[in-house]
Amino acid sequence: MRGTLRVRLTVLCALVAALAAVVPLRDRAAAQAGPIRIGISTRLTGRAALIGDGDRKSVIMAVEEINGGGGIAGRPVEAVFADNRGIPSEAVNAARKLAEVDRVVAIVDSAGSSGTLAVLPILPQLGVVNLAKTSTNPRIYELSGVGGNPWSFRMNVDDNMIADVFATFISQRVRSLSILAYNDDFGRGAAEAYTPRLQARRVRVLTTDFFERGAPDYRPVLSRVKRANPQGILLIVTAADAMVFARQFHELGMTQQVFSRGDIGSPEFIASIKDSPQIVEGWVDATLWAQGIDPVYEQRYRARWNDEPISHGALGYYAVRYVLATAIERTLRDTGQVTREGVRDALRRISVSTPIGRIAFDDHNQAYPNLYIIQLRGGAVKILRAARVAPAGGR
Repeated sequence: MRGTLRVRLTVLCALVAALAAVVPLRDRAAAQAGPIRIGISTRLTGRAALIGDGDRKSVIMAVEEINGGGGIAGRPVEAVFADNRGIPSEAVNAARKLAEVDRVVAIVDSAGSSGTLAVLPILPQLGVVNLAKTSTNPRIYELSGVGGNPWSFRMNVDDNMIADVFATFISQRVRSLSILAYNDDFGRGAAEAYTPRLQARRVRVLTTDFFERGAPDYRPVLSRVKRANPQGILLIVTAADAMVFARQFHELGMTQQVFSRGDIGSPEFIASIKDSPQIVEGWVDATLWAQGIDPVYEQRYRARWNDEPISHGALGYYAVRYVLATAIERTLRDTGQVTREGVRDALRRISVSTPIGRIAFDDHNQAYPNLYIIQLRGGAVKILRAARVAPAGGR
């Protein structure tokens, strides 16, 4: 009798121990598995290092907030950075390092349009999500999701989508225009998007000129534009080159209305013209983000870094804090583990509210957040309009 009781007690203890192991299995596995690694491919060095600095600071903030709230389903998050220097070949190297060496579950892509397009062909081989947040070339839409690449996602709208909105805005203010743009995938892609849309809205495009990034002298091309005498100029550049352009534009006595597709609302640009804000008075920009859109994030950023937030950094913050965190949480909830395939599949199904609008991906893995039209007045940014963006051309 005693022997039978001892056997029963032994079996009961074993069952209790087994149940104790099974019930917290997911939590224990999470604790033992280590941090969830998210890769950030950005421009840490080179001419656009300011972008990388903004990305780094904003993503660190996002990770601190996630981990301060207990992580994602109890697991901490770690950001791993790779320098793409804003060069397509380096963007490919950065993606390979993050995927193959650092073993991240997803990559937030801040490589620019040319870098994103260079990385797309290797994503199926790497088997990792590439989430673009500022690349606006329309070909990315065509190549992603049902366009052939299931690993390519984009949370920002592209130049075709932006042009549908901005060309209408421009056409209500001028009847003739010259386009000046970078000679790369960003500049040429934007110019190709705007020209037919402006013409369809009865705006005459008098001249179109392309130039290299970092060009020191815009006076020759500005002189050609001055002779053409358009009512407006569409300038497709980033802040560093817009500074040089603005001063030479003013030196030549030009007074055309300037519309920009870059980041003339950035702190970098505003600081560069603080002693002479009148030279860019009334310039208008169509942008993915600007200061004043998200005061809570901006206040936290200033308190954390004693610095001003920029658009690239803010979008990196949203990519990690809202978009990837939601997808990772969903795959953990559904499967108890984080895999690259799980993150990819979860991204297709998420719909998450962010300060720039709702992020949900269509069959081209494309999201449709807001577009902002801003204007420079008295050396400060004024938000004129927050526009809802639809698939380009009703597609």
